[in-house]
Amino acid sequence: MTHYPFGVSSASKASWRITKIRVAVWSCSLLLSVGVQAGDSFTGRVVGVTDGDTIKVLVDKREIKVRLYGIDCPESKQAVGTKAKKFTSNLAFGKPVTVQSKGEDRDGRALGYVMLTDVAPGLFHG
Repeated sequence: MTHYPFGVSSASKASWRITKIRVAVWSCSLLLSVGVQAGDSFTGRVVGVTDGDTIKVLVDKREIKVRLYGIDCPESKQAVGTKAKKFTSNLAFGKPVTVQSKGEDRDGRALGYVMLTDVAPGLFHG
């Protein structure tokens, strides 16, 4: 049995039910939009490079924007920002990666260590 606020008319009851449904849908979408948690890891392919320290990883048909943990590059419009983006792109674009999550940054992007899975440890192609 649904409890309505005191003095609610039958027309308002329908509005009240719609409001409850909207809140439930909003709550579910909020839960689904939450990114990976710190300590999680996932594997995917780099499908985009936003700038020198942010990439897009395709995981199970879903793009996850990942900020590289411990790296701070100039933005694309700043001095040498284009070079930073090109460097990251040359290194990672189209390659399989494993991301060890450190949580999310203030913009809601996944934050983590990104490891190229097709490069031997200690070997750097620069």
